[in-house]
Amino acid sequence: MAKAVSLDGTTKGQGGDLGTVSQAQLDPAFGAAAFAAAKGSTFGPVQTRNGWHVGFVVDVMPGHPVTLAEVHDSLRGTLLGEARLAEWRNYLAGRIRTADACYAKGNRPADPKAPPAEITPTTLTPASASTPTSR
Repeated sequence: MAKAVSLDGTTKGQGGDLGTVSQAQLDPAFGAAAFAAAKGSTFGPVQTRNGWHVGFVVDVMPGHPVTLAEVHDSLRGTLLGEARLAEWRNYLAGRIRTADACYAKGNRPADPKAPPAEITPTTLTPASASTPTSR
């Protein structure tokens, strides 16, 4: 059904299959519904910030504490990405401070010398920081 009607371009081709995921990897509302459902059951509809969803629990796998080896590459990528973003933010802040910008009426930010608030390093919250239960 998902291949035919889903609006989610990421999973539509796989028939909506998310693969094995932990609850922390899902939207909070969807994750709560998915992890409350029993193996072999359908759940939803669930509204998330991306729209309405229904799901089917194919299997339930017990969680296990992860090792550094299991998360090393992902953690390294996250930390490098955050470092690059912090470097970009510092560069951008410097450029904005020295810019001679004119703002249209009503568009002047509260602090015109600060970088936009949405350009901030992400908070490190790897799904593997807890003991995940896979679905």
